[in-house]
Amino acid sequence: GNALKYSGGGAVLCGEAEGEHITLTIKADKPFCPPNETVCADVFAEHGRGLFLVDKLCEKRTVAPDGTLIILIKTK
Repeated sequence: GNALKYSGGGAVLCGEAEGEHITLTIKADKPFCPPNETVCADVFAEHGRGLFLVDKLCEKRTVAPDGTLIILIKTK
């Protein structure tokens, strides 16, 4: 959702499972770079938790030079 909202265009989501990891890549039509540090939104806020939750559930989140967001998730 953030890729579509903040990139101003379309996006492609790909997933690949290998061993104990799943790698998700998100390539938006117009590259965007999410913040490196995230904080959880206020309990009464209607948004602002997505990237925070991604960071808490993933092992690593990086952005490639071409703007592709890469998320590494450990499954075990």
